[in-house]
Amino acid sequence: MPIPREPCEGPIDGKVMSATSKDYTEEMIKGAHEVLKFAQAIGATEFIGTKSPSCSVGQIYDGTFSNNFISGDGVTTALLKKHGIKTISVEEI
Repeated sequence: MPIPREPCEGPIDGKVMSATSKDYTEEMIKGAHEVLKFAQAIGATEFIGTKSPSCSVGQIYDGTFSNNFISGDGVTTALLKKHGIKTISVEEI
């Protein structure tokens, strides 16, 4: 993904969208799989996430770009959980 990139929110209905409606879902999924491969390679058992479309734990931005949250996990967090890696939010530390 480009750096810097447009702000994104979600995933909402499985999509990660930018404020200008660009769909970043595929890039987020690809990145999540790279993180999973790395985590498995080093034997990681826990992940600490922060609020983002990729790393949110338990709460995601609601897609309105108004700083509101709804229940959910970021793309990477959800994939790591699916593969048995414990996830916690940086706010829990």
